[in-house]
Amino acid sequence: MMSVAPPTESSPTGTLLLVVGGSEHALRGLSEIGRRHGWILRRSEVLPEALEQIEAELPTLVLCDAAWWHHLQPLLSQRLHGVPVVVFTPLADEELWLEVMEQGAHDMLAAPFSERELAHTVRAAQRALTMARSATS
Repeated sequence: MMSVAPPTESSPTGTLLLVVGGSEHALRGLSEIGRRHGWILRRSEVLPEALEQIEAELPTLVLCDAAWWHHLQPLLSQRLHGVPVVVFTPLADEELWLEVMEQGAHDMLAAPFSERELAHTVRAAQRALTMARSATS
C-alpha cells in the first residue's frame, strides 16, 4: 500500500483518510490539502488491500474514486464498520450523485477538490462516525 502523505507521526486531529483509486492529479491535490489539515492519508489501489487497511486501522473516512464505487458499495454494511464513504469524480453529474447517495455513500465530491468543501466533508464524516460508534457502545 502506498501512502499519499508519509504517516511518520500521529495525526494531531486523529484523522486517517483511506483513498481508494484516484488519478495522480486528484491525489496530489488531496495530499496538499491533507498536509495543511494534519490528516494522514493512505492509498489503496486494489480493493482487497483497501479492506485489509480498514481491518488493520479503521479510518475516519474512505474517499473512493467513482470508478471503484460499484466494487466497494456492496461491502458497506459488511466490512466498513460505519466508516463514511465519500465518492469523488471529475465528471460529477446529478444522476451519478443521486445514484451513489441512494446506494449508501455519505457524500460525493468533484475533483479537483475544494479545500473548504473537503474539510467540511471530513468534519461531517468525523461526526457521523462518532455518532455511529456511540450508538453501538
